Amino acid sequence: MRNLIYHISILAMISMILGCKSTTQPENVADVVPDYMAMGDSISKKTFEALSEALKAKIAAEGFPAAISYCNTEAKTLTDTYASGSITIKRTSLKPRNPSNEPDEMEKKILENYQSAKENGDTLTPFLKTYVSEYTHYFKPILLQPMCMGCHGDPQKDIATETLKAIKEKYPNDKATGYKTGDVRGLWHITFK
Repeated sequence: MRNLIYHISILAMISMILGCKSTTQPENVADVVPDYMAMGDSISKKTFEALSEALKAKIAAEGFPAAISYCNTEAKTLTDTYASGSITIKRTSLKPRNPSNEPDEMEKKILENYQSAKENGDTLTPFLKTYVSEYTHYFKPILLQPMCMGCHGDPQKDIATETLKAIKEKYPNDKATGYKTGDVRGLWHITFK
């Protein structure tokens, strides 16, 4: 959280600097442009850790079905923990569990590219893209972790019957099963304004 506040403070200072009517220009644009890659890496890592720790605690205390209910009501709130007026955070997937995580066309294309790269044995890395001058987009693949198999693995051998029942109750149109550890589960999409 302290790191996020630091990054937001930097963005505020940059906005103030750029807003001033000065006749001198910085020698190097990199001196005033935030390091969006570092910020995206930090935000996605902290958000993943928050989600992961909350789910681990819920599973340990009450089991996988309780984790399904928890995700249904709390995952969006946890994901938005590090968001602000100038930063939006989204998780999306080609096989979403929650319909609100459905990818838009741009995200779908990036997910397909990551999936293709994974199938070809390529290394998957985050990247930045600026689509409109005031928005920078950070994309990072989400790879399925071993702890996720109890909710996203093969329904016949990895997911317990009571967990499948909870999934069907909370997410009747679920598409998010059948994964193996290391598969591309989805995508972090962080937008900086």
